[in-house]
Amino acid sequence: MNNELLIVANWKMNISHDETFSFVTKHYDDLSKLAATTKHTVVLCPSFTTLYPLHNVLKDTPLKLGAQDCSNHIKGAFTGQVSAQSLKSLGCSYCIVGHSERRKYNGETSEAVAQKASLLISQGITPIICIGENSSEYDQGITLATLEQQLAPVFAAFAGQCSRSVRTPLYIAYEPTWAIGTGNVPSHKHLEVVFSWLSAHTQKSCCPGIWKFLYGGSITGQSAADIKKVSHVNGLLIGQASLDFQEFKKIVE
Repeated sequence: MNNELLIVANWKMNISHDETFSFVTKHYDDLSKLAATTKHTVVLCPSFTTLYPLHNVLKDTPLKLGAQDCSNHIKGAFTGQVSAQSLKSLGCSYCIVGHSERRKYNGETSEAVAQKASLLISQGITPIICIGENSSEYDQGITLATLEQQLAPVFAAFAGQCSRSVRTPLYIAYEPTWAIGTGNVPSHKHLEVVFSWLSAHTQKSCCPGIWKFLYGGSITGQSAADIKKVSHVNGLLIGQASLDFQEFKKIVE
């Protein structure tokens, strides 16, 4: 296990603009202290509407700000989309792309995810690229083949870009869709196989040596300690549990 982890709180659309501020105001001192005293990097990913005001609120704390998605275009007539360029001006250091919920409900392809990640890099924002198999693929034993297929467009999009513009780690978040929101966490053996494969596979990519890996899916304070022990795990992508401060604190600690 890496001693310094990336801990990402994905608040999704679980709380409104006002509820977000109520949560941050209520726990401001505790969140600031948690980020200041841990050796880990703590990232908060609220909805688009709260990014800029939260940037102003959190700018004097060690907490980092991240977005939950971005457009696969830098600008243009794309109604309702938000560009990586705008996220940069809003103070985002990280951005999640390819989350399974985006792939499922918005029909996002791995090619679109790769385009988004490439644009984020060009703006100096660290992408968190989500991949994962569904329950059918898991039952068929084709998890690794599925992950390889999802990553192929990413490596193709990054060809030639890494050496020119990437100086910081790139993150891949493994989030099996059959685990998200179910309370079920993959076995230690399964996670060891997946993360060992990810480590070896990315070494053969266009950007060897700069990849790091997160796990996401039904993480709790109880399960986090075991997940952190898995080889090659460099952090956690946390959903529902990140909205319970005491539970989130347990996970970070």
